[in-house]
Parts: sequence; C-alpha cells; structure tokens
Amino acid sequence: FTIEGMAASLAVLRQMDEARLAPTKETLGKYLLAAGEALVTGGIHTPNHRWVVCQALARINSLFPAAKYVNRIDDWLGEGIDIDSDGQFCERSAGIYSRVTVNAFVTMARLLDRPALLQPVRRNLDMSLYYMHPDGEVETVASRRQDQNMAGSAANYLPYRYLAILDNNPAYAAVARLLEAKAAEGGNSAISFMEMPLLKKPLPAGGTVPSDYAKVFPNSGLARIRRGNISASVYGGSDWPAGGGAGLASNPTFFNFRKGKAILQSVRMGGQFFSEAVFRSEGLQANGNEYTLHQRLDVPYYQPLPKNLRNPKGDYPLTPARDFRFWSKLDFPHRQMSNIQTLDQKVTVVEKQGAFELHFDITGHDRVPFTVELAFRPGGELGGSLQELPARDN
Repeated sequence: FTIEGMAASLAVLRQMDEARLAPTKETLGKYLLAAGEALVTGGIHTPNHRWVVCQALARINSLFPAAKYVNRIDDWLGEGIDIDSDGQFCERSAGIYSRVTVNAFVTMARLLDRPALLQPVRRNLDMSLYYMHPDGEVETVASRRQDQNMAGSAANYLPYRYLAILDNNPAYAAVARLLEAKAAEGGNSAISFMEMPLLKKPLPAGGTVPSDYAKVFPNSGLARIRRGNISASVYGGSDWPAGGGAGLASNPTFFNFRKGKAILQSVRMGGQFFSEAVFRSEGLQANGNEYTLHQRLDVPYYQPLPKNLRNPKGDYPLTPARDFRFWSKLDFPHRQMSNIQTLDQKVTVVEKQGAFELHFDITGHDRVPFTVELAFRPGGELGGSLQELPARDN
C-alpha cells in the first residue's frame, strides 16, 4: 500500500529538472527496489492483496523495468480476476476494498499498457452507480469486510474521473462532479493529478447519476431502490452461519432507508429462541415490487451416545452443535437428534413508489418474544407519533 504513493511521488519528481531533488529520488529508488525484491516472492492474506501487489510491481517496473516484476504480475493474474456477474469483487467491499482493487487495475492497465485490465474496472463502476445514495455514499451492508459495519464511504472518485475522460462517459462524469461538489475524495488525489495529465482534462458534458430504479444484485443478495432523494436497500446475502472470523458477510441489517437527511441506518430483528442470535435471511427473493427474506431455525435436542462410542472417562471430542451456536466436549456428530424445535421467520418488504411496508410473519413456535430494532443515524431528532403494533401469540 505504501508503494503506490511513494512510486507516484518518484514518477512526479522525475518530471522535474531540479538538481536538489537528486538525494530524495535516490532514497525513494532504493526503497522501491528493496520492496520489489520482497514483492516478487512474498505472499498475501486477502483477495485484494493480490492486486495491490501487482499494482506495486507495475509501479516499480515503470520506474525500474525488469522482467521479474511483470512475470510476478502475470503469475497473480493467472489466478483469474475475482469479479462476478453483478460486477462485484469477491470481498463485496464497496466502501474500501473494491476501490483498492479498482485503483490497482487502473494503474496496471495504464503502466503496463494493457487496456483489457480496464474491463473489470468498468463493470464495477457500472454496478456502483446503483449502489450510490443521493449524497454519493455507497451501500456497504453486503460487504465481507469491516465496512459492512461502517457508514459514510464515498464512491470511487479518481477512477470515475479517469474513465469519464478516457471513455467520454457522461454518467461517470456525473459521479465525479457529485463527489467534487461534496469534497468527498480523500487519498492521493493531488499527486494523481500531478502524475496523470489526463485527469486535468475537462469532464464530458451532461450525464446523470441513476436516480429512479429498482435493481437486484443476486450474487450479493442485495436489492437497491432509488426514487429521487429516496434510497433504500433490502439485504439477504449473509454468509451466516459459515463460521466465525473476518471475511464473512454477517451484518444482520436487512433493510435501510433514507429520504434527504433522514437516515434509517438499519432495521434488525431478533427473538429469544435458543440464543440463535438475530435474524439473518437465507437469501433474497424479488417478485416485482416485493422482496422476501426468510430464515428457518431448527434446533434439536440430543440423545445419549451409542454404546459403542461411549468413554468411561467421559472424555469426548470438542465439537460444535449442528447450528454452530456453541461447542462442547459432547461429540455432537455421533449423537441422534430429537425433539427438533422450529422457528420460521419471514420478512416481506413492499415498495410503493418510494414508500416501504415491512410485513413480519413468524411461525413454528408459540410465544417467542421478538424485538424489531430501528436504528437512525446520529444527529437528527425523532418526532411524530409511533404506534405500537398489536402482539400475536404465534
């Protein structure tokens, strides 16, 4: 990550005929060459790291050309680019790592003279047009990274501006203007403009950001709806209960809504049913203006172990219960399940030209206490009347 800014700085310094800059250029060059030796053999932790390594190697190669840098880039690219039919990268991180990946491919395409590497960039930017809220923020609830619990990430300014000019794309230009007006860009914008003369050219005229649509992104289990200054998301693409740890989409928010400055950040739901945690839908079904979310919980009790598997010392393998909600030294996989208790939860979101109705249908087990949480973004004041819904026994 540090190579991007340092290599761009050296590229800009090389454009300047100034003797006093020689020691700085030499220092930067030594650092970049040493880093290059590590990057041609070093490994990675996450999907986007592959492309960041390639970006760094492309940077170093543009300054100190060597076949080993390009060979290593081709080695990583040989794995295939992780972009799905929605235009989303596998981490689904619209707020952080999609922009990291997009920036990496723009750099590689530009410095390696490989325009084909701009195709995944265009596909992701096209998709992101429909992830945008009216103020330029992007929807992150479906992410598999830390931004699933963050709000306020702006769309990817530099690639939108770069490709707006390169492709003469008015829609991309509209995004760039929106973000410029809101001063939403951070990072290395200044050095990028210094390095790439293309960014200084005027944006194409015209163009608008899409603002009246209902689109479903099936690979992320996400529906995005815009009606002017109204923006909403219906989400059912959780990876739960695949396991614990980072890299999984586990945000239990299944609906959010905003109209102007009023922002309902999340709607969540949970019941007191064997500590099975909050509602996370097992997918999203779209039918016209209706979006259905569903989760069925089946919680068993366990019978004694078969006699041939019993241990007189009572020492059994540490294993998870079938639903992974807890572990115990009970050798769960070898026990017969019985008395299975079921809770069937369904939420139907109905959109009526910017107005949304949420219908809850919870069956399968009587008298389970449930809570529906509405969390608003800080800074506003809740007013008007709130009518309590009648409770049902089933």
